[in-house]
Amino acid sequence: MAGKRFHDSGEADIYEIYMLGVLAECSRCGKCAHVQPSSWSEARVVCTACGFHKEITGRSSWNHGYETQTGCERYSESKIWLQTQCCGKTLWALNKEHLDWLESYVGAELRSRDISNGCVNSSMQSRIPKWISSKKNREQVLAGIQKLKEQLSKS
Repeated sequence: MAGKRFHDSGEADIYEIYMLGVLAECSRCGKCAHVQPSSWSEARVVCTACGFHKEITGRSSWNHGYETQTGCERYSESKIWLQTQCCGKTLWALNKEHLDWLESYVGAELRSRDISNGCVNSSMQSRIPKWISSKKNREQVLAGIQKLKEQLSKS
């Protein structure tokens, strides 16, 4: 019996997901705001709940690591909206597309990756920490993803 499959073509990377926009906690009201990057170091924050909006500038360097909350924390006053505790760590997603990607990846019993382009460490799959990709944590991580999906539907 074949389980769910996941194939990473190597085309999707965190940059593409990030540039779609990041959901962040509004620094004024604490509700979900949208951070729309215009570059790696500049973005516009807009909160539809309270009307807050601001052009912000962050650091010019960027860390692709999942162990840190990449994306919003690069701007001093923003915190990623989609995050929850899971397996003693913080599980987070930048936006709905990132959350959907994580669910596909974690839920798959068989994962493959195309490395024909020679870049074995450039895809999102190559950046996932072991605690997320581990079979022993699959159910807990999927439960965490479901919790984030519920949070997303309420925002």
